[in-house]
Amino acid sequence: MLNVIFISWEEIRLDVRRKIEAAFQDMVQPAKEALWNALQSLPFTITEIAPYVTEPETLPYGRNTVFRNEHVEVVVIHLPPFTQSPIHDHGGSAACERVVEGKLTHATYTLSSGSRPVLKKIELVHPGQHCSVDPQELHSIANHTDKRVVTINVYAPPLSLSNVCQTDGEAEDPAARSRTREHSNR
Repeated sequence: MLNVIFISWEEIRLDVRRKIEAAFQDMVQPAKEALWNALQSLPFTITEIAPYVTEPETLPYGRNTVFRNEHVEVVVIHLPPFTQSPIHDHGGSAACERVVEGKLTHATYTLSSGSRPVLKKIELVHPGQHCSVDPQELHSIANHTDKRVVTINVYAPPLSLSNVCQTDGEAEDPAARSRTREHSNR
């Protein structure tokens, strides 16, 4: 006889949160490598993360904070097909991002003498792989495919301010800066 066990979305959601709390709650000023090791110890599937995937609201991607304390913030990001973040930094926060579903394009930048972003490195990140960002490092994330991208991001310390870069051909958009700050403080 086959035994079938039914688990609700809420039970899955609580189990994921408990595992994330256990992995990150005792970290104090963790280095990027510690963030990645903890994130790697949580090989969540898209089924487990699904209750935390949200649709975009004010940003080009969905963003849902799963855990936050004074030292660490864990966020699930959902990039719909053919979307891209603006070029930005995470202020004083280091970040580590693991792809759960889809193919993420991650680009890092430097600033030219004219304070314009210049592409430094671009990488394609597949499920199970990660990328990272140092404090004040400029980067962007993009989904250039017709399928969604879902990632788990860890920031240390928690995001408090992001700076958005203006690129050639774009007008200054104070509302975009405001939205970015807003999203960083959630």
